[in-house]
Amino acid sequence: MRIGEEYAKRLNAKWGNLKSESIEILSRSYPSHGFVINHDEAKLIFNNVRIANSEETRIIKNLGKLSRFQQHEPNIKFINGDINEEASIGDINTERASQQGKARRKRKADQSNTENFERTGGI
Repeated sequence: MRIGEEYAKRLNAKWGNLKSESIEILSRSYPSHGFVINHDEAKLIFNNVRIANSEETRIIKNLGKLSRFQQHEPNIKFINGDINEEASIGDINTERASQQGKARRKRKADQSNTENFERTGGI
């Protein structure tokens, strides 16, 4: 717990967001770092607490579980709506490979059609 208390003191020295007894409350009242503190509890511990605005809420919803749980694998999301919002890097690579394969097959078919046209004299 001592490490957590020292870390909290350093963060508070920089940001000044903890109320007077907050370091002790945080280090002694919560079972783990991952324990969720709700909005009402946060107002008792921190000086600056607010509800997410509509844009932040949209981003949180688009990120889904990525906004709430630690991830062990990289995940790229396009949250501006230009690309499927559920696309991960694997999905993007798969889609890109699929598009490249289609383009390659089309070029090959076009080349084959041109060769056939030339060989048959346009018939």
